[in-house]
Amino acid sequence: MAGGFTGIVAGYKGGLVDATIMRVLDVLMAFPALVLAIVVATYLGPSLPNLVGTLTIVTVPMYARIARATTLKQRENVYISAARVAGQRDLAILLRHIAPNAAAPLLTASLLRSGW
Repeated sequence: MAGGFTGIVAGYKGGLVDATIMRVLDVLMAFPALVLAIVVATYLGPSLPNLVGTLTIVTVPMYARIARATTLKQRENVYISAARVAGQRDLAILLRHIAPNAAAPLLTASLLRSGW
């Protein structure tokens, strides 16, 4: 959820917002998941909430990249331009038009990754 939202916002806004978000996610991707989990468990202690938080942090970049790619593709469609001309705000466009179209690739990725 956090990765999808982050990717949708980055892809829709573009420019400096996109570049900043994606560079932060690139830094997160630079660390191996197991090493990051060990570091978090060392500092915060071994517990279920810390494990869930660590797994969330580790998977955010993957889902953000998928959502961003989908958003970049959807952003150029005619119905998005029509929504802008009709006076819809960015949040409404994101929630009504882009997020439902980004849900299918995100759901597919999450189902494929659930075995991991």
